Amino acid sequence: MNKKNPISAWKQSIQGLVCGRTIIEQTDTIRENGNHGMVSALRAGVLAAHGISAPKEQAENCLIFGCYRPFTTPFLLRDYTALLDLFRLDYTYLNDEKCCGLPLVAQTGEEESDYIGKLCEDFTSHNIARSKEKGANKLVYCCAGCAYSARERFNHDHENHLFILDLIFNEIKKMNLKCKPVVMGYFGGCHTYFKKTFPNSGMNWASYRSELSRIEGLELVDVKGMCCKTSAGKIIERAEIEGLEEIICPCNFCYVSLKQAAGDRLKITSMPEFLLRILKEES
Repeated sequence: MNKKNPISAWKQSIQGLVCGRTIIEQTDTIRENGNHGMVSALRAGVLAAHGISAPKEQAENCLIFGCYRPFTTPFLLRDYTALLDLFRLDYTYLNDEKCCGLPLVAQTGEEESDYIGKLCEDFTSHNIARSKEKGANKLVYCCAGCAYSARERFNHDHENHLFILDLIFNEIKKMNLKCKPVVMGYFGGCHTYFKKTFPNSGMNWASYRSELSRIEGLELVDVKGMCCKTSAGKIIERAEIEGLEEIICPCNFCYVSLKQAAGDRLKITSMPEFLLRILKEES
């Protein structure tokens, strides 16, 4: 693998989720279980263990957790839903959620893109239909990859397919937050793979950085110019040179990569974790 190529790095990392299965076998798993890798019963148990209540029958917003967020970073889902509860936002989720198809997209070449694209559209269409049955027109994705995929396939309706930070920052914009004076690093991510694969998704990562800069007492130092998949160690080194002790990450994929690379050297903080901390100081 060319470690300087983020596209190759993403394709390499996805192989751990494939477990030697063919595209047909993976597709059959999604159709049968919803998830790309795990059965829905195990997913329900993990959500419950992290304090996420059973889904409402009817709600304004429908959360899409993604195949792997409940298993790799369930604490992110816990913190996201804690923020939604704090803001008293109405939400539900699907027990029979379908995979967005990103693991399939990452494996296939151009010759298969139409077939895979149709599968992704079909899976997301299932989620849309089930959400509407619950009264929810807005699908709110807890995984950046799922948000990219859905917004690309349904670009004509992108305002109803949100990354969860969009929903959260819609509330933060209404507030004048402040915190104890602190200097923190900010790694917004390069998103090289996603921008190339889903060029029409219209994700706006700069808006989250902009809203954070409004928090009184918070000084942000940007740590940028590198990919978390190929240069996580260098990102941590640059942060240390800057004298930073903590980095905020808005992207779940970047968070995991930097967390692993940082070890005990400095603290990597997710966006929901940081916002909950600030709101706790405010209360």
